Formats: sequence, structure tokens, C-alpha cells
Amino acid sequence: MPRFWGSLTFAGLLAVQGAAAQAGWSEAKSDHFIIYSEQKATELSAYASHLERYDEAVRVARRMEDPPLGDATKLTVFVLKGQEDIQDLAGPGVAGFYIPSASGSVAYVSTEKSSGKGDLAPQTVFMHEYMHHLMLMGQPAPYPMWMSEGYAEFFATARFEPDGGVTFGIAPDHRGRLLQLLKSASLRRMLAGAQRDMTAEEYLANYSRGWLLAHYLAFEPSRRGQVTRYLQGIEAGKDGVVAAQDAFGDLKKLDRDLDAYLARKILPVQTIPASSISVGQIQVRPLTPPEEATLKIWIKLKAGLNKGQARFLAGGAKNIVAKYPNDPEALTALAAAQVAAKHFAEAIPTATLAANAAPRSIKALTYKARAMLGYAKENPAQADWAGVRKAIAAANRLDPDAPEPLLMFYESFAAQKARPPANAVMGLLYALELAPYDSQVRYAAVRELLAENRLREAKSAFRQLAYNPHDSKEHDRNLDIMDKISAGDAAAAIAMLDEDQRKREKRE
Repeated sequence: MPRFWGSLTFAGLLAVQGAAAQAGWSEAKSDHFIIYSEQKATELSAYASHLERYDEAVRVARRMEDPPLGDATKLTVFVLKGQEDIQDLAGPGVAGFYIPSASGSVAYVSTEKSSGKGDLAPQTVFMHEYMHHLMLMGQPAPYPMWMSEGYAEFFATARFEPDGGVTFGIAPDHRGRLLQLLKSASLRRMLAGAQRDMTAEEYLANYSRGWLLAHYLAFEPSRRGQVTRYLQGIEAGKDGVVAAQDAFGDLKKLDRDLDAYLARKILPVQTIPASSISVGQIQVRPLTPPEEATLKIWIKLKAGLNKGQARFLAGGAKNIVAKYPNDPEALTALAAAQVAAKHFAEAIPTATLAANAAPRSIKALTYKARAMLGYAKENPAQADWAGVRKAIAAANRLDPDAPEPLLMFYESFAAQKARPPANAVMGLLYALELAPYDSQVRYAAVRELLAENRLREAKSAFRQLAYNPHDSKEHDRNLDIMDKISAGDAAAAIAMLDEDQRKREKRE
């Protein structure tokens, strides 16, 4: 989902947190999530179990592996009281949102129920977005938009059965009318995948008609295995339409079959039994007063903000540090706000104090490295690159599977205009394995692969960006870059990537 900026001020966050001070915030840690909520401990534990049941049921249904995750790669979930709090952060009409990042992916949800049939419930939004997260983590394939959105819709309407089972495939009420209205959207163009000049109707059809196609292919016996062959064709470099024809046969017949399927009175569903779902240990604890005071900083920072907003937030963080002067949580939150405001010279001593107070804190060490790297980029004549890399290495030693230090280590050489050594390149490609959902990591990895003339790997890694239609400003541009990679023109593709990176840095 796109990143939005809302109208929540620092004073507004203090108001939200004022209520929190009465109710008390807690943290729940489970195998896949770190959750912050004002719910009672028993309610929060049940909520975490609910999310874990969904995760496990999806993995069973999709036959996905489940490697152990460290805190750096778990999804952090901020549970706010109502949709108004979500909309203050993300804008009107937003019921919840998800931001994938190598620095820690986050989701913002509320426990508020939908107002009626046909509304987009917050739980549905979360399950849709988390499905994107799982699809990228489980198989970082170049999913065409109809697959990405259609399967996310398929799993987003999960029903949690009283006996512990989870049922998938329930028709989405919020798409029902669109299923009828968008029959005219071209199935051929939808199956083509990456599209230039996508119409509004085609865009919406990827959700509604995409759900129908995903549902049909999942339950129609005569079509079994076809979607796998389609995706394999795309991964092999085939044109989307060619891959679709090879896998599905006559596309006009497929279109007619879809209409007939939609006309059925009852569509099948799939229930994953409780016996196939195991929820691991869930640990719930109340936040300490400094943690609760700084939570407002993290809620705002992780949602995204510009330099001016970060500077204002840093002022509030300083007040927290004044109250808890030696607390590593308060110091780390202040350093994070200073980094976001690009006040790197101030952030370095703040983060150093935090790291000294908590030498085993990956968060404190990472922000110290971020601050030092940011300062070195802005002041190359004064840059202490050895010191920067020492700080990055300290964070990496604490958690070798945290993707952000691996990315920063590689970036330190690019910022120095030095050729990254082999271990930096290996670290970058490992960061892509750990955080395949992060576009910054992916852009850097693609550029590196192009620089090494590893065109096939670069093309495979870039397909996810080329197929991503959500950023309309970059969608067609990424297709142009893909054309250069496909043509074997690595130099032209690198030049375009570098130009785009300069524009992104200027916007920031």
C-alpha cells in the first residue's frame, strides 16, 4: 500500500498517548510479530494468537516454509484505538496500512469493527497487506498485479472458526459490485502483467477480477497447475500474454469460464483444520514508563515524515530525554528523530550515549551507524569511513541477520565513491534475501548486478519493481529500465537507475 501522510501533529499524538497513559501500552512478541497495543494482557495475547493463526494457515495453504525470524525481520504492528487514529497518520479513508522496510516493516491497524456489510474492515486490510508481505518473503517472484492483489484478496477474507480452523476463499463483500461492473476489463491485458497507461477500470479489475481468477484457478480441477506454469513462464522471461496462453490455453475461453464461475450460486472455500495450525509462544509485557513515553515517537517516525516534521518531533523527544536523561530507549528515540530530521551531527552523540547505556541494543547501534553514515555523506571532506564501518560492524555483530546494517555497509562504499569489496556485495545480496520487500535494497542490488554484468540475475531481481503498479510515477519508468536490461544494455540501465536515485535523494 502506498505511504500516505496525514495531519497528525505532535500535540495530536500527545492526546492519543494521554489516553494510553491511563490504559497502559503493552508489547507482545510472537514468532512473526512484535505488537504494541493498549489492550489488556489477555486480550493482547489472544490478538497475537489470532495473527499467528492466520500466518500459519496461509503457510499451510500455500505450502510455504517458515524459517525462524529475529526481531529485525518480524513485522511490527501498532494497534491504535480507531480508524480516526489511522487516518490521522495516513489520510482520509484509510482503514490501515503497511510499510515494508529493511529497517523493520510496520503495519498500522485498529481494533475498530466495520460499520456494515460492504465496508472494508480493518482486519481485512491487515490480512490483505500481510499477504503481500508473506508472498514476497515466501517466494520473491515477479507476481503480475492481478496475482499479487487477487491472492491478497483471496486470503484477506479469512474466517476464524470456533474450533481453531481458518477458512479461505470467502467472497469479498467490498468487491462484490465491482465483480459485476468490471466484466468488460480485458482479461488479456490483465494477464499481460506489467502495463503502461493502465486505466482506472483495469487497475480495479486486478483486485476484483483478480480475486475471481485466483479463486477459480484454486478450485477448478481442470485448471490445476496452470497458474504455476504461468508464473514459471514469466520467470523464464516470456511475455505475459505468451505465458498465459501457454499455461491457460484459449484466453477467450478462460474469460467465458470465469463468467460462468461467477454466476454460480455457491463458490467453494478451503478450511485449514486446527490440527494443522500451531501457534508458538507469545510473550506479553507492559512497557516501562520511558518505553511508553517514546512510543509516540516510533509511531510517527515509522509512518514516514519529512524533515520539518521530524525536527518538530525531535523537540518532543528532547522533553522525554529531559525526564529520563540516561534511559537508552529515550535516547534512541531522540537519535532516531534527529536522523530523520537529518541533524546528523546532533544524532551521533545522542546515539552514542544510547549505545553506551545499552551496548546490546541493536536499535541504538543501528541509529549510531545511521547517524555517522548520514554525516559522512553530507560532509565527505570530514568523513571517517573507517569509523562509520566500525559502527556498522558493531550493529551487524549483534544481529548478523538484520538487513539494514548489511545495506549500510554496502552504501558506505558507494557514498565514498569506492568500489565495494566482495564481502559488501555478498552482504547486500543477503540483505535482499532477508528483506525482498524493500525497494531500496532491491534497487541497490540490481545496480550492483548490472555493474558486474550479471544481466540475468539483474533482470530477475528487477522484475518485482517493473511489475509493481502502485507507484504510478515510477511504474512506466521501471518498465523502460527493464527494456534496457532485457536488451543487454547494462550501462544505459545503470545511468537511468542513478538518475532516479538522485531524484529520490533530492526529494528527501
